[in-house]
Amino acid sequence: MKLPFGLFVFAVAVIVATWWWLGRTVEMPPSPLGQGEKLQCASYAPFRRDQNPFDLNLHVEAAQIDDDLARLANVQLYPGMPVEVMILGHERTVADYLLGPINRTFSRGMREN
Repeated sequence: MKLPFGLFVFAVAVIVATWWWLGRTVEMPPSPLGQGEKLQCASYAPFRRDQNPFDLNLHVEAAQIDDDLARLANVQLYPGMPVEVMILGHERTVADYLLGPINRTFSRGMREN
């Protein structure tokens, strides 16, 4: 009876220690930007001033999408950081949020190219 309990306590200790290690504070290098200086980059969010991405009843009209694409027609895109788009088609459970990143990592990591 002592061995299974000891193994359980050891497993819990390893899990807690791993989560503590993963959640520790990481020292960041100083910013190369001066005080108040802005980074020269482009960011695009397809929401207008009166729209909110958290509004579940938001419906974007096709004319707005066409207008956005016309505004972006002259924007030059360069390779860099990958983008992931999630289209929510169903409700997600807590397990989806916890196991989703692990599943995506395995599905992406197990490819040859």
